[in-house]
Amino acid sequence: MYGFYPLINKPTRITTESVTLTDNIFTNVDINIKSGLWIADISDHLTIFTILSSKDKKPQLKIQLANGSGR
Repeated sequence: MYGFYPLINKPTRITTESVTLTDNIFTNVDINIKSGLWIADISDHLTIFTILSSKDKKPQLKIQLANGSGR
């Protein structure tokens, strides 16, 4: 619906009786996206994450040398 799709496709809640995908992140943006699960024994729910790439270019660093020439 509206072009959204899920980024998580693995179970996010794990118990001794069942595994279910209960938590998710949805997007309709088609860019370089990394997502996944962070496994920790704190809870039966796993932490989900998404890393979005930035289209901004890194700023150019200009170094002024003592003799006046730049790199």
